[in-house]
Amino acid sequence: MGNEMEQSILIVSGQTSVRMNLQKSLQATKHSILTAASGKAAIEIDKNSMSNLIIADTSIPDMPVEEMLLSVREYRRLMKDVVENEYVPVLLIAAINEKVDETKLKNLGVLAKLNKPLNLKLIHAVVTKVLSGELKLEKEKLVNIFILDPEKRALGYFSKMLHADDVNIHTMGDVFDLYSSINGSVNADILIVEIMVHDKPIEFVKELRTKYPKANVLVCTAMHDEELHKKCRQLGVKDVLTKPVNPAKMRSTVREIVAKVNV
Repeated sequence: MGNEMEQSILIVSGQTSVRMNLQKSLQATKHSILTAASGKAAIEIDKNSMSNLIIADTSIPDMPVEEMLLSVREYRRLMKDVVENEYVPVLLIAAINEKVDETKLKNLGVLAKLNKPLNLKLIHAVVTKVLSGELKLEKEKLVNIFILDPEKRALGYFSKMLHADDVNIHTMGDVFDLYSSINGSVNADILIVEIMVHDKPIEFVKELRTKYPKANVLVCTAMHDEELHKKCRQLGVKDVLTKPVNPAKMRSTVREIVAKVNV
């Protein structure tokens, strides 16, 4: 193969025959072959092995294949500071007449759909191209995060906390800057706002929901008012985080939204 260094291939299928046939066929590649019979098992195996390639059958008994791939991707991003394999390429195995969401799967790393019954010679050739680097993942689009907070210290803290290769972070200190920054050429995928910048917080939230109906709005505020928070959620705010924020909670919440935006 083009790359002589041993790599790992994770085969995931609820069908024993699929796992065994693929494993036997790919042993000739001299790479490490791992197998899993469920999505949960595959997620745990990948956490330990950080596979170079996943071959995923849509016949997974415990969860949709999309859910499994999403979990794998997000764990790798959380561990990006200590592992090199942040992104993992995927080959999907499915019945020839099975309908799949190709756009969604592509955004989860699927490079190709291979039909059943298995063409082992074709699969071997595609695996070779992936592991040699000939067939690669396309770069994901960047998710735009807008953070509005009058405190510069908070803006710096949130920006550092939420920094990632798949996001663009925009910070501003007042409403005027926010509205002037979001225009026809820049979509607001996520809005994180301190509603105390406005003397009428609920009216401000309504205005944001009207102006940017597709944006995922998070309120991060020093205002500890449960009734106000309830009204914000009723208006479609994804979550309300009170200051001082729990950094793990905030990052986890934002990463969940980023994952869905990118799917």
